[in-house]
Amino acid sequence: TYGLLGAPSFITQNYISPDNSTYLITVNFNVTEDFRGPNDFYPAQSATAEIRDLSQKYLGTAEVTGQGAVAADTAQLSASSGYAFGLIFVFLAIAVGLLFAAYLPPILVLIVVSLATALGYVSIFLTGVVLGHVDYVVTDVLTAVILGVSTDYFVFILARYREELRSGKTNFEALSIATDKAGFAVVVSGVTVAVSLGAISLVSGLESWGPVLPITMLLTVVLEVTLVPALLSL
Repeated sequence: TYGLLGAPSFITQNYISPDNSTYLITVNFNVTEDFRGPNDFYPAQSATAEIRDLSQKYLGTAEVTGQGAVAADTAQLSASSGYAFGLIFVFLAIAVGLLFAAYLPPILVLIVVSLATALGYVSIFLTGVVLGHVDYVVTDVLTAVILGVSTDYFVFILARYREELRSGKTNFEALSIATDKAGFAVVVSGVTVAVSLGAISLVSGLESWGPVLPITMLLTVVLEVTLVPALLSL
């Protein structure tokens, strides 16, 4: 009630609303914001739950914000929505099967997407080796990008392959044309997307996302233009 009574205005004006109804409390740590301990320990994130409990206990109505709180909330949401990626995975396979009216394409797309996802985690490892740490939230973004892009490129190559077969080309000729034409388009598209995603490294707080996503895109492109034609040849 009287703790701030008589405090100079140059202090109170930055932390107290004019009607004294809202107060800003800043929690400082003895490490910098970019500090990460063992197992990617992030102090501001780890302390968020306790700070919220203390705020509710002693202040009644309080909101906790900041990068640590955002990271804590994101981790909680990611843990509770992980099943959604599995459902999307199945949905894409079904959609591919309906598109080509066959049972083999869904199996092939599941193989391609799974391998592309594995390559994505390789890019996380490589980035971690270079930068020292990677923001864990990138795994959700990475999975979403891989699911969409790898399926799209697979459908693009397979559609061109079947189009050439319908025009009377032999299996080898159709595969050769699809690899040259559609494969070239996939490379151009993949490189363009990789460069665009690399710009994320310029965003404050997301610097580690920049290398991860472009590396993943380039590895996915290599996978699409090499493995997919090989699978189709069988």
